[in-house]
Amino acid sequence: MSLPTRIRPGAKAIIVKNESVFIIEEHVDDELGKRIVFDVPGGGIEEGELLTEALVREVQEEIGITPNIIRPIGCWDYMRVHSDRQTHIVCAGYLCSISQEQENSIDLTQNPAAENIVGWRWVPITEIAQVLDPVDQADLITSITNAQEQQSTRQQDTTCSIMRYCTPTCLSSNRLQ
Repeated sequence: MSLPTRIRPGAKAIIVKNESVFIIEEHVDDELGKRIVFDVPGGGIEEGELLTEALVREVQEEIGITPNIIRPIGCWDYMRVHSDRQTHIVCAGYLCSISQEQENSIDLTQNPAAENIVGWRWVPITEIAQVLDPVDQADLITSITNAQEQQSTRQQDTTCSIMRYCTPTCLSSNRLQ
């Protein structure tokens, strides 16, 4: 007998600055045990919410700032298996930026979802595969790494050179169905 599956759409901010990606550190205690999870900011989409609305809300909740959304860059999915069910998580990624002023005002203490986000850091693109979960975030890691490799043969774009070659892999509308 297969477990019931819940589909959970999400929106994630791939915040890039100086060839590095903004990563949050969260302490998690769930069915997999106590562990540290590294991820990009963002989270679940509430019913009736647009992807970009969810993205802004989630980033504001997690790190206390509003990201500057540049464009969608792709999506990835993975399964979380629990004892009584499984969750199919489908994430849409958006290339974002933040100003130095925004970076200076990051606040991890006001999260209304009570997520235990304890830190953040900039991770160089060349090290992203060693930080993000290789199973859950494999497609995100591949997109970031491929974009970084492609940019090395192109002229630098001051807005965001490492992500300009990422193309959406599954985003065909403003909503996930």
